[in-house]
Amino acid sequence: MKVYADIPDALGDWAQRQPIFFTGSAATHGQHINVSPKGMTTTHFSILSPTRCAYIDRTGSGCETAAHVYQNARLCLMFLSFGPSPRIMRLYCRARIVEWDDGAFADLVARVAQRDDELRLCGANGAQGSLCARCRCCCCCCCC
Repeated sequence: MKVYADIPDALGDWAQRQPIFFTGSAATHGQHINVSPKGMTTTHFSILSPTRCAYIDRTGSGCETAAHVYQNARLCLMFLSFGPSPRIMRLYCRARIVEWDDGAFADLVARVAQRDDELRLCGANGAQGSLCARCRCCCCCCCC
């Protein structure tokens, strides 16, 4: 396993090509851990800088990730691939929520979505907010 202080360009590019990623969060107290699948990586996730990333969060079965982030800001994003070159990458982050009615929401959505049609899709139809995360470290392993 390799540990990086920031997100290397090659791993950031690889992450954005994956069709699905997962978020992991937990309350400060208690035993419950929440793991949520996220799709539409090309339109809903972006590496903003070597230490920052963001994704558009849509409504789903609940708001556990947002509740946990409001409570303690801890968030792990995990990307994985299977096939000829299997890989797992985790981003350990301190996150903050940017609600849909926050003045920064539209700008963040515009930075995450790459084309106007994606921006229209992301800006409506169930977007409950954005999570902007500062990555503390990036861990990657190749499962050869």
